[in-house]
Amino acid sequence: MGHNPTIIVRSEAIGPGRLRRELNSGTAFQEPGHPTSLVGRDVEILTLSAQLRQAAYRLVTLTGPGGVGKSRLAGAAVADLQRARGTRLDLHGTTDEEALGEILGVRPPQEPALLFLDGCDQLTDDAVAAVEALLDRFPRLSVLATGRRPLRVYGERLFPVLPLPTPPPPYRQDVLELQDYAAVELFVDRARAIDPAFALTTDNAQAVAEICQRMDGLPLAIELVTERLRLFRVDSLLTRLREGRPVLGGEHVARSPLHRSIGTITERSFRLLDEEQRSLLTRLSVFTGCMNLAMAQEVLGLPAHRAEQVVETLVGLHLLRVSPGDGEPRFTMYNTVREFCLERLESTDGLQDARQRHAEHLLSLALQAEPHLTGPQQPQWLQRLALLHEDLLAALTHLETSGRHGDAARASLALHRFWLVRGHLGVGEQWLARAPTAFLADPRHRHLAPRAEAARGELAMLRGDTRLAADCFRHAATAFQEQGEHVQERAVLARLAVAQHFPRPAPVTKAARQLLRATADDGADGQLASATLELAMACRLLDVKLAADLLDAANARFMRARDVRGEALVQAMRGKLAARCWPGPSTRPDGGRAGCCPPTRPRARRSPSTRPRTSPRRRCPVRCS
Repeated sequence: MGHNPTIIVRSEAIGPGRLRRELNSGTAFQEPGHPTSLVGRDVEILTLSAQLRQAAYRLVTLTGPGGVGKSRLAGAAVADLQRARGTRLDLHGTTDEEALGEILGVRPPQEPALLFLDGCDQLTDDAVAAVEALLDRFPRLSVLATGRRPLRVYGERLFPVLPLPTPPPPYRQDVLELQDYAAVELFVDRARAIDPAFALTTDNAQAVAEICQRMDGLPLAIELVTERLRLFRVDSLLTRLREGRPVLGGEHVARSPLHRSIGTITERSFRLLDEEQRSLLTRLSVFTGCMNLAMAQEVLGLPAHRAEQVVETLVGLHLLRVSPGDGEPRFTMYNTVREFCLERLESTDGLQDARQRHAEHLLSLALQAEPHLTGPQQPQWLQRLALLHEDLLAALTHLETSGRHGDAARASLALHRFWLVRGHLGVGEQWLARAPTAFLADPRHRHLAPRAEAARGELAMLRGDTRLAADCFRHAATAFQEQGEHVQERAVLARLAVAQHFPRPAPVTKAARQLLRATADDGADGQLASATLELAMACRLLDVKLAADLLDAANARFMRARDVRGEALVQAMRGKLAARCWPGPSTRPDGGRAGCCPPTRPRARRSPSTRPRTSPRRRCPVRCS
């Protein structure tokens, strides 16, 4: 673009007549400075301004969701070019065709020129054709445009503007690490404009990080939520967000009337869709987390190819965003867009149907995942359920509120191992507490009641509530005995011994020896393998040899069940048992393995003829040699 191009940038209320006069006279109108700093966009500004200097970038379009800061970024990039002259164009103060027609009627610029078209979402086909004609007619003209969707003109280069980076949950980083995230930096900067004494501390850092994540890292949403600090503390704001109460409803003192509220921004995006697309978008708002194409198709009730077209359109308008998944594309909806769509969905008759379809699909997925949570595909299914955890909880809530207690209990039992492995102990125990009653009320699922009791006891045991765990195991053992489920009964009785008698050695070791006498046919049972491992952990402080035998039995059962996580736990437990046997240094002088067996006493040398026959070498109880 050269070193001193004429710059045509956006302004307000400049009609086509005045535009013609300013273009012909070459009078400069500088873009006024912004009263607030642009946070977290240094790399984007440098990249965009470098592109605008290259002749190959004649049409650059900044795309992104509403409120992400496309206009601010484009204006900063133009200012970074440090041009001398400028004239401004307003697409909102006059008709698009008229304004662009005036540009076509002026004399060609003698120097390289830049035309800045801000907010091109409402451009008609004729206006887009006029832009294309401008580029063809004036070789020394370049165009910088912003909008939610591209202009789709030949030679157009897209510049996606992404939300500001936000801290990942569970927000356990320290204050210095959180300050490095641009979203948190923007929050603190805008909060200090309201309260100069505001600072990011250990008391409010996690709340600020979660608020920024719930605002999807959108600068406008973060600025709007900081305005509420005039009335609420940070923790109160977060509580309102978690409860789904309105936080962004007030107007923001913005420079442009178009950016006074996040609802206005979302409404403009909503108007770009036709009636069918609006209806389908509102139905997808029942997803609280991510979705794939199959899930979207199920909720929308459309054929696969039609669902793909809808999702592609919504992604193109930045109403959905692509998120990392488990090998397949996954999509999430911005929280601000979701709230907007849920309000409209609640006013129609489609809310209950959409939630019903959503719950049915998640119920089917939970039942499908249950047998894979202890096999070789366990890591993949754990990751898949982790991505859908919020939606799974929403589906369980809908099943409960709609009176389908049996289905909710069945899904809870299917998810209990996921909750156990991923540490969602409180959530899992809460849902499993209602499961036995629901199973007993349904003759088809009555046999699942003791399984739910045992699963709840397992979660309670890990939480440290041994009294509740013992009650659950006792009820489950009685029910399993009545049903003739002797394998499950042995596993539950072993856990009951640990919960009820630990650390008294006699009952625990007695239960351990009884469990070791289980038949080989029971070896592939996952519950029995887990119970054996738990007994080994309890016996580690009571009887090392018995603990080692239990670890061998548990490992064999985990291997037959192809439970990789169980095998890893056995190896970790062996390391702890080795440390229990030999708390010595890492290198043994007698050549033995460190942290295991005590060294043997050195023997005096004897002649070969008088050397007594040695007995077989005693093996280490934890199998280190």
